[in-house]
Formats: sequence, structure tokens, C-alpha cells
Amino acid sequence: MRRFRLVFFAFLSIVVLGACGGDTAPPAVVDAGEDLARDDGPAPALDVPAPPDAVLLDGGNLPDLPAPLDAPADTPPAVDAVDAAPSDGTDAAADAPAPCTGDGACVGNPAGPVCDTATGRCVPCTPLSDRCPSGQYCVAGMNRCAPGCRDDMACRMVTDGGVIERRCDPITRTCATCLRDEHCPAGNLCVGNLCVPGCTASRACPGGQTCCAGACIDTQTNITHCGACGASCTLPNASAACRSGTCGIGTCTAPFADCDGMGMNGCETNTATEILHCGGCARACTPRANSTATCEMGTCRYTCQAGFGDCDGISANGCEADLSMSTANCSACGNACRVACVSGTCVTKWLGVGGQHTCAAGAEAVQCWGANDYGQLGDGTTTDRSTPARVRDGTGFFTRLVGVTDIAAGGSHTCVRLSFGSVRCWGANGSGQLGDGSMTAASTPIAVRELDGAIALAAGTSHTCARLMDGTVRCWGNNRLGQLGDGTTTNRTTPVAVVGLRGVTDLDAGAGFTCARLSDGTARCWGYNGNNELGNSGSSLVETTPVAVRGLSGVTNLSAGFNHACARLSDATVRCWGYNFFGELGDGTTMNRTSPPVPVASLTGVADLTAGGSTTSSFSPTGYTCARLSDGTVRCWGHGDYGQLGDGMTLDRLAPVPVTGLSGVTEISAGESHTCVRLGDYSIRCWGLNFHGQLGDGTTTDRARPTPIFTAMSSLDAGVPSDASSPTDASSPLDR
Repeated sequence: MRRFRLVFFAFLSIVVLGACGGDTAPPAVVDAGEDLARDDGPAPALDVPAPPDAVLLDGGNLPDLPAPLDAPADTPPAVDAVDAAPSDGTDAAADAPAPCTGDGACVGNPAGPVCDTATGRCVPCTPLSDRCPSGQYCVAGMNRCAPGCRDDMACRMVTDGGVIERRCDPITRTCATCLRDEHCPAGNLCVGNLCVPGCTASRACPGGQTCCAGACIDTQTNITHCGACGASCTLPNASAACRSGTCGIGTCTAPFADCDGMGMNGCETNTATEILHCGGCARACTPRANSTATCEMGTCRYTCQAGFGDCDGISANGCEADLSMSTANCSACGNACRVACVSGTCVTKWLGVGGQHTCAAGAEAVQCWGANDYGQLGDGTTTDRSTPARVRDGTGFFTRLVGVTDIAAGGSHTCVRLSFGSVRCWGANGSGQLGDGSMTAASTPIAVRELDGAIALAAGTSHTCARLMDGTVRCWGNNRLGQLGDGTTTNRTTPVAVVGLRGVTDLDAGAGFTCARLSDGTARCWGYNGNNELGNSGSSLVETTPVAVRGLSGVTNLSAGFNHACARLSDATVRCWGYNFFGELGDGTTMNRTSPPVPVASLTGVADLTAGGSTTSSFSPTGYTCARLSDGTVRCWGHGDYGQLGDGMTLDRLAPVPVTGLSGVTEISAGESHTCVRLGDYSIRCWGLNFHGQLGDGTTTDRARPTPIFTAMSSLDAGVPSDASSPTDASSPLDR
């Protein structure tokens, strides 16, 4: 200690003497055994040994000295001995300033305001005294300022939302969000100086979360880790939701719904197609009669079962119409039949009244009565019958004419149409009217050749026509007056096409002419025109191809008599044309009419009509007409000599008169001079001429009022072998 004091005071004396301007050079203070260092290299060695009074410290270091106490204020700051060394190579050691011992010694020093006590030099900065400007830091080991952050405080950002803490990266001296995981909030890791969600075994998640595959997960709500890591929550037809760690339905994917309430199986019900949940849970499609329910796009739809239709348009009662037997809707809604519907096929006529014979069909049998001189009764004989006799085949057995849908009786022949479109005929065949390719009469049914797809039949005095499924017409038989419509007057023993005729919906034949109703509501006729029965005002006596009935439209059905014709219109009235000597046109006169057809007086509500007639003993034509009304009653007018008008009299009528005591009529047919009807109970009534037993009442007495036919089994049936079937149809007494 004493030694230190001596050295200090010796050094102080030297400084004071130098400051006073003395000429005596101060003793040099050197480090024992070392030269003073310079920035630009080692100082030149002094060849003068150190003066004896040099003051040395232990280790050869110079002590820190304070600045001279009496130095003037404007005295330049001490200059680093190295920096102040002259450039001329002179000895700088003598002029070197004293080393600094504190920052106070470096105030105003251009080298820097900080004293590097390790070297005794003034520098811009030291790591412990970083006085670098904002945005700079002190480079350790170099004690100089460089661009970059000094510390974390230098990286803080103050915003309107508050202070954002950032970190100073000591390596790159740039500001970063984080340098270590600890700098990030819980549930985050420091990756690339950024805090990103994540976790490790040592870096736990915040409360309520679980570390799953390096991410903090709320297993109470996360659908990928619901209840536990890796427990994925997926459900069919739904967006899943995790509630309290349990997987459940979030939202069903339309049109699916959770109708069973079992959330774990998702939204199991397709409400667009499921009939029990159509359009929504528990919205079942209500069963409806004779229909099959389906759900289409969430709406209940119903398809009628085969053979049924929703014809009334009331969906609640389903498919109420049996298309196999509904007269109003036969095979299709709105397809009305005149008589009945059998197995989906319209029965055009079950009752056929010919010249002087009558035939009636049931579902599985046909019976005839009256004149039989040409075998027109089909019973295998030529004997007249005053009661119904069953049609037989050539062996004497009953012929099973199954599915008869139409029957037509001509002057002395009969034809039936079967349900598959084939046709059978029997009786007179002198003009080929049976259509079998011959002119030989047949007392039992024979097939018409070269004819398929027949829908309905019409028979004239000695010719026959068939309406086909394609709306065309084929005719065969007598063609002397062009009544076959093939453009010739040649008789035909097999069917020929009527020229240029299509779209036919109804057909009937008179004595020597034929008429058809077309789908557009107009009518065409062809054949004999001597009494204007074709309705075209033409001068030709014969037309061998169809001509239009002039001034007639809105026709629904028509009928041809001996030499006149009538049509029912859509307003349920009747127009007639042709021969009118006996008032058969019903217009209150006896004047023949051509075109336009004349309306029948005071007649409305007509459902169907029929026209008959013949020739008198002097070969002049006769005619009469009857109409079935929608109330089931009948009106007749025209020739009435034999009581064929049914009014209890034998007088001609120029306008319609009611048939006595008759109601519930479903079908009507007129012959030469007799008329028959079928009632709703399938019983038959006839009136008029009965010379050959054509009224079927077991007598040959004419009747002016409707008379029931005799329905007991004929004695002719007694010879049927015991093993032969005798078909029965409970719906018709004719089949019993």
C-alpha cells in the first residue's frame, strides 16, 4: 500500500510540472518489459532506457489517472496515445495522452463517449455501456455501433391496441416474435421465430386441452379427436359434431334426416325417397286403393296397379276405376263403352237384331232365336226358333265363343268379334258375307279370313264390315251398290280395305250402304244413294268410295237403317238424313232429306240410337228409328205397322214416342221390323214383328209392347254329352 501511494504521488508531480509549462520533460511512464501499443502497429522502440524515476505498476500497467484539475474548460479532450501518434515517425510516446479511466474522460472525444477500461481508450460503445443510437447495437469485441437491435426493449412495438412484445435475436440482431418456445403463449411453439400452434411432451397445452399429434386439441369439441386423440367423429349423411367428448349429429345433409333418433348411425333416412318419411320424418305416404305409393323428391306419388285407374281425379280414393270392367273407363280413363267392358275390352254390342232373327252374347256363350232358313242362328240347323238356342260348333257341341265383345246381325247372317280381335260368322253366304273365301252358307261359326285386329262389326243386308285397331275399315260380301267402299262394285268373299278411310271410331251398315264416324266428329258414307242416304246432296246413285255427310259435325256415334241414317251429336241430340216416307227421320214430316241432316224433333239426352227397316211386299222401303236416353228410357219413331215402335200401337210416328213400360235400358238394337233391348240386370225385352219367333218369347205373336224373352234352357240343349262343358256367366241369363 505504501508503495502504491509513492508511485501515485510521483506520477501526479510529473503531470503538474508538465501542465505548468516547465521545460523539463516528464519522466516516461512505461510498462515494464513492453512497448506501448498503437493502432497502426507497434511504436518504435526507444533506445533510451527508462528514466530512473519512471513509475511502474505491478505487471507493468499504468494506473488510471484523472484529468488535470486546473485544465481549462476549452482544453481539447485527451487524445488516445495511439491515435495521436505523429505520422512523421517521431516518437509519440512522449506526447501520448493519459489512458482513460472512466466515461468522464471521454466526454467530447471524437473517438467515442465511452471509456474502454480494458484498454484505456475512448470508444463509441462497450457491451456494458451501449450508447449506440436507436436502431443500432454495440458490436462485442469491436466496441463499435452497427445496425440491429440492442435488446428486447428495442423490439417492443407500441400500437393503438397496446404493446407488442418482441425478441431481439442476438445472432442476427433482428426483431422476432420469439426465440424460444417459452416466448410463445401456452399451446404454441416457436418455429422459425414465429409462434405457431403446437405442443410437445415438455411443452404442455393450456388447461382443458390435450396434446394430439403435436397440436393442442379440445377433445370435448374437436370432431377429429372427439373424447380422445385420434377418435375421429364421422357419421353417414351428416356433418358431425363433438359435444362433451361424444360424437353426434351436427347437421343432416339434405335430403337425409335422423328419423330414428339414433345419432350414432347418422342421418339414416332419405326423405326424398322413403315413403314412411316422405319430405320429412314421420310423413308417411298414406295407402290408397289399388295403387302403389312412391316418394319422389319428397312428394308422395301414386301409381295405379295394373288394371286400375284414377279416373275421377280424386287422389284420396286412389285408383277407383277397374279398367277391366268399367263401362265408363274401359282399359283407360275416359274410354267409355256403349254396352259393357269385358277384360278391358269394350263391348260394342252384346245384342244383335237382324232381318228376322235376334242374337245375344254373354261372356262365354251366344244364343240366337227367330228365322233360321240360312243357319243364321248358328245352332247347326236351319230350323226357326222362338226361344234362344245356343250357337254350336260343327260337331254339335256348344261352341265356346269366349270373350265376345261385339255382335252384328245382318239380313240373314250373324258375326261376332272375339276379345283377341278375330271374327266368326255364320248364316247366309250367297254374296260372301261370311268372309271365309266361299259363298257357302254355314249353320255354325266359321273364321273370317285375312282379318286381324278387329275392334267392332257392322252387318248390312248381305255385307259385313269391321273397324280395325288402326282406325281403318275392312268390308266383305255384296258390293253390287259399292257398299264395300273399295272403289268397285265387285262382291268380295274376304275382307278388302275401304279406300282412303282412316281415324274411324264408329261404324254401321244399312241395306246397301255403310257409314262411319271419324275421330274429328265428321261422318263418311258410301254405297247406294237412291234415297239420299249418303247425306252428300250428290247426284250419283252409287258412291264406291266414302263421301262426307255435309253439314254434320260433332258426331259421337251413328246408325244406318234400311235406307236412312241418323247420328248422335256431342250435345246428345240427333240428326237424320235419307228416306223419310214413314217419318223415320223424326222431323215431323215425310219428306226425304239430304244435307244438311235434320234434327229429330224434341229429342234430347240421347245416349245411343239404332235404325231399322226393310221392304214391303211391294218392295218399297220402310224404316224406323229408336233412341236410348241417358235416363234409361227409349223413344221410337217412323214405321210402326208391326208394333216395332213399342208404344202399344201399330201406327207410324213422325216424331219420337216413348216405349211403354220400359226403364233401365243399357243397350238397344233394331232389325227389319222388330226391336230388342237389354236391361241393367242383363235381361232382354223385345217387341214388333214375331212371324219367325224373333221376339224369343216362345210364340210367333207380334207384340206392340216390350216382352221378356224365354230364358229357360232350350230342348235342343238336352242332347249335349254329359262330359261337354256348358259355360255359365252369372251376369247374363243367356249363359245359363
